[in-house]
Amino acid sequence: MGTIKRKAICILIDSGSTHNFLDPSILSLIECEVEPIPLQHVTIANGNKISLTKKVRNFQWLMQGVRFTTDAFLMPLESYHMVLEIQWLSELGVVNWNFKNLKMEFKVNDKQIILYGTRTPFLKMVNEKQLDKAMQNSPAAFYICFHSSILAASNSASSTPDLFHALNSTQQGELQSLLDNYLEVFSEPKGLPPHRAFDHRIILKEGTDPINVKPYRYPALQKSAIEKLIAEMKDAGIIRDSASPFSSPIVLIKKKDGSWRLCVDYKELN
Repeated sequence: MGTIKRKAICILIDSGSTHNFLDPSILSLIECEVEPIPLQHVTIANGNKISLTKKVRNFQWLMQGVRFTTDAFLMPLESYHMVLEIQWLSELGVVNWNFKNLKMEFKVNDKQIILYGTRTPFLKMVNEKQLDKAMQNSPAAFYICFHSSILAASNSASSTPDLFHALNSTQQGELQSLLDNYLEVFSEPKGLPPHRAFDHRIILKEGTDPINVKPYRYPALQKSAIEKLIAEMKDAGIIRDSASPFSSPIVLIKKKDGSWRLCVDYKELN
């Protein structure tokens, strides 16, 4: 644990990675220089890649009465306010660890410093049904941490960093020139591509009856989403009304950002 302006913050010390990370929620408590940096990618413990575009210089905090200063990348952290890694540990020099007692010893300006870790109480993960049952049967107070199976906002489409502004002025000019030269490639499609010399076709065996599968039953929420997506594609000229004897049902697949992807189930045709 540490403190900033008498406010407690939760800190993880991790010797398994390279850089320091700071949760953006801390910015309201500090007066530090936040600077944009060229886009960088890091791989976190669960294998997901995170984009970094900002860095905090000379971030200061107190930890068990000792003041520390370091640089840190800004990145949303689910369970901690700050993660200190090899970048910070290497500044301490020789560090003696005692993992049994959660203790680390080092020297700062020839002064012996001893930091003690906070012992985490036993935590048990429960699903929605188990939580509901516990709340009905136990008249006690609960401290709950919700963990989503979907990556937090740092990886959603709405929080994808603007790559253009992460570049320097020279790189921005080069990128804009590339986009202008290949405008037809990078522009948003407005209709179907032109006919090519070899358009895709599915050739059926001779004598095969038309494949006509009835639509699936959809809940009202999905039905509305399907109608909306179909209307948008018709307006864009991507699809059109058809009197074909062939028919395949639609399947909606939810994306990580919560929106729907419309897919056609060609299982019977294939």
